[in-house]
Amino acid sequence: MGGKEVEVLSISDGSSLQICRLVQLDEDEWRDLKDFLSASPGTAHALQGIASNAEALQGWLQLRAAAEHYQIKLGRNEALQHLSEALEADEELAPVFQDIRENGVQATLKYSDAALMVKISKKLRSYHAQWESLLQKLEQMPFPLHEVAKEGDERLLSQLLQRRRAKLTSDIDAQDGKGITALGYAVWAGHFGATKLLIEHGADPYAVDSCGNTCVHYAAGYGRKDLLEYLLEFGFSMHRCNTEGLTPMAVAVESKQDLTIQVLDTWGL
Repeated sequence: MGGKEVEVLSISDGSSLQICRLVQLDEDEWRDLKDFLSASPGTAHALQGIASNAEALQGWLQLRAAAEHYQIKLGRNEALQHLSEALEADEELAPVFQDIRENGVQATLKYSDAALMVKISKKLRSYHAQWESLLQKLEQMPFPLHEVAKEGDERLLSQLLQRRRAKLTSDIDAQDGKGITALGYAVWAGHFGATKLLIEHGADPYAVDSCGNTCVHYAAGYGRKDLLEYLLEFGFSMHRCNTEGLTPMAVAVESKQDLTIQVLDTWGL
């Protein structure tokens, strides 16, 4: 089997299945997969043609994960969402993913073609490699969070924040050469999702630049009405002054932002 470790599983209906050990899975995940297949004769039989091919089996597992994502509608599982989108973009794979989107996990049992599953696995490896390369390039920049916050790419931002937390890198409130934080740029650009992500990961809403401005100052001054309403509903103060003694209302008036002036008027009543 090309040097790959193959195990023989006893299936609950008395049959057996040769399955290649997947190095991508840790011991607990590997045991869970074997237990599932041993207790699921229908799935085990469907995999007879691919279970001894590690790459094909990995492709099928990704297909199943995507099906579960569609069927259960797992909140903000961005990794699954974007991996599925990458696979769906392929002309050959699009009908497969349309099928599982409509028919759920059960539809995956129809897809036991080794070549197709290997294609899924290879495409995923390429996707992961490109994504990892992009993240590494960003991390080599002086202020990677700032760059992504400006663009509002929530997935990139989420990944960077997770990776930096794992590395115990606590620079979420770092100020760039202009004295602005990543959160400041997210609000400045009006990126709602990026703003929420940064706040959820602990960015300081009351210090988005070196002039003492808060995220409320930025939302008010740059006319970000929806963001301003969100920040006020979240409980952030509209009364704090920056280093020039200006409140968010004063900044909004100075910038002639009628929409945010109205919001602040309403909240000030």
